[in-house]
Amino acid sequence: MYQCRNCGAPITRSKKSRKCEYCGQPYSTKREDNLFQLPVNTIHWLGSGFGYIANLLGDSSRKTYRRIDNFFSFKSQNINRRTTNLFNRRNTKPIISILFISSCTIILSSLYIKNASQIHQKVFRSGEAIKNKIFSFDSCNSNYPTSKLISLTKPGVVRVISRNGIGSGFIVKHSNNHTFVLTNSHVVDGNSQVRVAWSDGEEDIANVVLDTGKGISPTTDLALLKIKGKEGKVLKLQKKKILIGSDIIAVGDPGGVLAYSFTKGIVSAIRDNGKAIQHDAAINPGNSGGPLISTSGCVVGVNTFKIPNSEGGNIEGVGFAISARTAHRFLGKYSFSSSDSIDMSTKSLSSKEEANEYINKARKIYNIKGRENETIKLIDKSISLFKTSEAYSILAYVNSSLGDKKASIVNYSRAIELNQDWGSTSIAFAYFNRGILNSQLKNYYLSIDDFNLAIKKDDSKADFFSSRCFSKINIRSYRSARNDCTKAIDLNQNHPYVYNYLGMVEIGLKNYSGAIRAYKKQLLIDPENKWSNNLIADAYYLMGDIKNACLHWLKASSTHSNKDVADKLTKNCYDFSTTKDNPSKSAPDSIHPLLAEELRKCIGDVSLFCKNLRRGKFKFKK
Repeated sequence: MYQCRNCGAPITRSKKSRKCEYCGQPYSTKREDNLFQLPVNTIHWLGSGFGYIANLLGDSSRKTYRRIDNFFSFKSQNINRRTTNLFNRRNTKPIISILFISSCTIILSSLYIKNASQIHQKVFRSGEAIKNKIFSFDSCNSNYPTSKLISLTKPGVVRVISRNGIGSGFIVKHSNNHTFVLTNSHVVDGNSQVRVAWSDGEEDIANVVLDTGKGISPTTDLALLKIKGKEGKVLKLQKKKILIGSDIIAVGDPGGVLAYSFTKGIVSAIRDNGKAIQHDAAINPGNSGGPLISTSGCVVGVNTFKIPNSEGGNIEGVGFAISARTAHRFLGKYSFSSSDSIDMSTKSLSSKEEANEYINKARKIYNIKGRENETIKLIDKSISLFKTSEAYSILAYVNSSLGDKKASIVNYSRAIELNQDWGSTSIAFAYFNRGILNSQLKNYYLSIDDFNLAIKKDDSKADFFSSRCFSKINIRSYRSARNDCTKAIDLNQNHPYVYNYLGMVEIGLKNYSGAIRAYKKQLLIDPENKWSNNLIADAYYLMGDIKNACLHWLKASSTHSNKDVADKLTKNCYDFSTTKDNPSKSAPDSIHPLLAEELRKCIGDVSLFCKNLRRGKFKFKK
């Protein structure tokens, strides 16, 4: 049965009047009176659809269909009341409400997500365009205040670190997923690779792809560096000549210890037919290679040198920069568009081959005792011709064998920095050896960093994990050390000393019985291990078992003649005074029962332990 949308009165299907006989109001067919602003036919179609679904769900499908059909026929002002009465009075299936709400939610959400995605893309593209418009230096016609110039140029300035010094540089181009940095040739100092530090503290290795040579001319003291990946912000070179008296800012890294500095000045003169710019902004040794910025935000020169005075210093207020025009001409010699551009090297192929010959000679003798000086001479000749990682690695090994650990660490660092013609395994061992040296110098945190880098390169070496375990023991990070020792045992169950380290970990965790088990496993693997008996004795001593502690100290002292262990015996167990009498014939009351038992076991035994035990008469210290 139909109902009036105004008052809810029943209406017969055959009724042809356009007005309700109860309220006198015409039947509403306007679009705005319908639910969700939908046409009447659509509402009836939805009602029929949901009624059909309800018919499949229960026995009361017919009544449910009429309820839904009537529900969508109500006037919008009576929807809430009629819906509440219908659900409360007729106990309509909850699943119908769930289906209805879910369908509406999915439709509305899909529409919103689609529109939101389009809006986001438009805003993102607009934001990028705005950012490029505001923060790019394409025009070189702006006039920024000093504070704005500093914030805009800092991301484009880098620190350049070579083996012989520190300087500055700035980004001139992004091409083929590479970043190109311009600096001074004397900063590169003839190296084929240098380190580049960014303003956020990160570092990368840069290849020298173009170098004029530091001795050619002060106005051509330029070098181009190539770094993999797109980093930093490009600072545009100004093509227009700068006028005398113009304000400029010199940017750089003075001395490598004061981070970035910005010094302001003016252009004092234009020298050498426009190739050099004289200015009065302060230039310190680390500023070389940094940009000279105009108020437009563009680079007008590359800071390069100052004039020395008679006292060995520099004349203040007189600095020079290579002009942007000269820098443009220098950059034009390199093909940025070619992805396979060949990196230039100041060393010829013949020099490299000759250097390798010296390395081959050194490789045959570097581990022979007594030939260290000869090896050093060969490596020095090789390095003077062409610097390689292997040459510095051999030199570091020889330094270590001569006891110069600090020099060895420096040379391992140079080998890692160069990283030429090395696989990941060789680099991993360089990190590992440097970590061992740091550990011997008790720089345990540095050694852990080196072992981490070694493991990152090659995680299949048990020595890497066991050495990191030992360093962590010394900083009392016992639980982490236990994980490293366990990993080392998994990689090599017959490791020559990792069980001793594991025992030390258990001592730190006060698990003395676990430590003793670990030490005994080490003795099973290596019965001649001179530390295991001493460590077992220490564990027994901490447990309060003096008898077993003295026994193992005695074994360690008699077998390996360790003075520290002998001192422990003297302090805690026995007096090592010796008489002329043979201990085997001494009075029974003058020998401790433990020693007497050991002497009986040594009858007919000619081992080192028994020989040392028979040398003197040991008395119990009272």
